[in-house]
Amino acid sequence: ALGNCNVAVGTEALSCVTCGCNNTTIGTCAGRGLSIGNNNIFIGMSGQKAYNFTSCNIALGCQALNWGACACHNIALGTRALYCGCAGNNNIALGQTALAIAVDPELTN
Repeated sequence: ALGNCNVAVGTEALSCVTCGCNNTTIGTCAGRGLSIGNNNIFIGMSGQKAYNFTSCNIALGCQALNWGACACHNIALGTRALYCGCAGNNNIALGQTALAIAVDPELTN
């Protein structure tokens, strides 16, 4: 993995980073799909599979904020919270499957 000041704990955690700084991931496969992004926190198993150009996200829970291409400034707390946050910005999802599908690039919740 390339980048600066990244922390990855867990099998395949943050394993695809090509350019990213200040990311923290804890859990098996946490942040595995992040390729370019900064200042993200991913805690939980098997989440964060597709993350390109994402920054300033917090995901806590199994598969929370699982798909988030171009997603920034999101908070997802709970199993599968904001599960598909594709291109969604400035969202807060609290609870199991909260905002599980949020795909509108103009979406703010």
